[in-house]
Amino acid sequence: MIGISLSSCINDILFGEVLEEDVDYIITSSVFNNEQELEDLITKNIEDGIWKKEFREPIRALLSRLEIRQPRRDKGNSYFPLLIRSCWVSSEDEIIWND
Repeated sequence: MIGISLSSCINDILFGEVLEEDVDYIITSSVFNNEQELEDLITKNIEDGIWKKEFREPIRALLSRLEIRQPRRDKGNSYFPLLIRSCWVSSEDEIIWND
């Protein structure tokens, strides 16, 4: 299973809607280049109410274990998956890209 929304996919795993072992990787439109930028992203998502602050450590642990792909960082700022119906797909063939 491939995730195409970092925040939604992490929530799905944390709340038991998706099993971590079923996740191949997550593609995100977020961009972070180092641990501090990732920490800033976690903090912003908590401050914005997307993630709960009591899950900070489980979120960090998940992000360290999961493969996170960042096409905007690697291929250009406008290259990212469009979220249509679900934040989970079975293959990249199902993804509509904003390129």
